[in-house]
Amino acid sequence: KQSAYKLSFERIAKVKPMIQNVVSTSDLNTILDLKKIALKAKNSEYNPKRFHALILRSRDPKATALIFKSGKMVCTGTKTESEAKEASLKFLKVVKQAGFTKASLKVKKNILELQYKEYCSNL
Repeated sequence: KQSAYKLSFERIAKVKPMIQNVVSTSDLNTILDLKKIALKAKNSEYNPKRFHALILRSRDPKATALIFKSGKMVCTGTKTESEAKEASLKFLKVVKQAGFTKASLKVKKNILELQYKEYCSNL
């Protein structure tokens, strides 16, 4: 007779994870004036009393970026790694067009992504 624990483990082992959201973090390597960017960028929100980051949105690829004064950027909402890269480059272009020409992209690979790829290869 199989235990309930073993049955539930077998059921869990059959689950195939699907990526719904890719989150990337990067550094623009410069200090930013978020108000200046917000005034020049479309699809942007900046309310420092509510949240200390500039929120930028992109339609294609569909993504949202949180950009901080320190130059750190979090890009979320994409479905693939290539979409995340494309969106990050698009947000970098917006920052450069606002006058921060020295901004450059330094992407950090998240440990979670590496663990996910390792997990999937063991299935």
